[in-house]
Amino acid sequence: MMCDYEICSPKKPKSGKIGDYRIFRKRCHISNVGKNGLTKADLTSVLETLPCEELEILDEIIYHDCCGYSDLENFWFQRCLTDEEDPGDYEITQIAEQSPPRCGAWRWFTVCLFNTNKNKYYFRGICRIIHEDPGMSEYLRKKKCPNAKNKNFYIDYSNMTTTLQYWRRLKNIIS
Repeated sequence: MMCDYEICSPKKPKSGKIGDYRIFRKRCHISNVGKNGLTKADLTSVLETLPCEELEILDEIIYHDCCGYSDLENFWFQRCLTDEEDPGDYEITQIAEQSPPRCGAWRWFTVCLFNTNKNKYYFRGICRIIHEDPGMSEYLRKKKCPNAKNKNFYIDYSNMTTTLQYWRRLKNIIS
């Protein structure tokens, strides 16, 4: 079965470092997997094509594991789902946090959710502004990022870009 998606870096890595990656449609390089999701077959196929570059282990990524802990799952569902979304329809597959030194006045998380009704994986970034930052406020406004159930968090459905480390870890989780 031919997969309609690919994973690649949207821009050239700076100063020889491994860049971040996102999933694109092969034909038009538009990334709409945040809103439309991917089946397990498509996601597995895409992750099989990950570049074979050496992994740069990044200390600034913190993984949050909440599988099997209902209070902790609810804590995260309040931050990565909108009021219209039902937590009963989702399972949290992976959450990674970019630590504050990279992000400055906000905290940024990359999330992979599995919708049990649609049998698809969804990707989104979630952001919490720690202190006022005009640049981030403008970004969230321009992207029309809705508030999560917890109104201190914003959801970005567009083009979740994250590290090769994140994608490889996700590949191990879903296989």
